[in-house]
Amino acid sequence: MELFWDRGYHATGVADLEAAMGINKFSLYAAFGNKRGLLLEALDLYARTWQSAAFAMLDPAHPARSIEHLFAFASDLPRHVGHNGCLLLSVGQELNHADPDVMTRIDTLYHDLELRFQACLERLASRAPLSRTDPATGAVFLRTLLEGILSRSRHSAPGHAADPLNYVRTLLGLPAAPPPPPAPKGRKRPAAKAVGKMSPR
Repeated sequence: MELFWDRGYHATGVADLEAAMGINKFSLYAAFGNKRGLLLEALDLYARTWQSAAFAMLDPAHPARSIEHLFAFASDLPRHVGHNGCLLLSVGQELNHADPDVMTRIDTLYHDLELRFQACLERLASRAPLSRTDPATGAVFLRTLLEGILSRSRHSAPGHAADPLNYVRTLLGLPAAPPPPPAPKGRKRPAAKAVGKMSPR
């Protein structure tokens, strides 16, 4: 999973996978069929761990703050997880959306994201400007914006998503945050932190 996330599918060779997994190609083929089979297993692992945990941040009991929390997490993804972008989206783009198994995984996971966004927007009711929009339409917009932030993070410097994040805060009726101080040079990225409790909104 880590190699595909960092390098992409085509740039990751079988020899790279052998070295990372500590097995030979015959064991790899016996277990996964081929490199593509291993990719699908890696995508499923990613969906069960990183992506599902991130999307679970959305909590209808704290709709505005949990949406803000998810976008803040996505806007600074390398600091949290040590990688850029969403593995599922990156592989989908690399394969030109032509692999039906990859696309099924993307559609399933991001449809769940839309439903979570919609539940939060329905709970917001008339508390924020965005609530005047149909919650289903607003959920599609937030999904699209999040996908754009995650895709752009593959090619942009840290902090590129500050303006979209503040736009989301404005839509939700939350105050914009001041820009964070620059990270000290030469320091190792900290490990991902557990999601803390959020104040009601």
